[in-house]
Amino acid sequence: MFAPEKVVILQMGSDNAIVSRTEYEPDAMPKDFKLEAGTTYFIVETHKRDNTGNLIVSREIYCRDVENIETFFVRADGVCVKHWTQIVGK
Repeated sequence: MFAPEKVVILQMGSDNAIVSRTEYEPDAMPKDFKLEAGTTYFIVETHKRDNTGNLIVSREIYCRDVENIETFFVRADGVCVKHWTQIVGK
């Protein structure tokens, strides 16, 4: 697994327009994340680099009623650890 550099949450409306964009350091993901009123679905992007330094962006799409999301951060020893964020405001 490549080390995450940042996590971006894009909240999307029913017209597929961005309602809100929030960016986090991987080790600073909140315990709870509140969805905006106009959010129909949201996308979680994880930005990382491969062994040659090329940017890789993975995306996961979630419906509004999901209970939590999982992201990863890198500990000081280089091990990637899973973090759970609860989705609130559904």
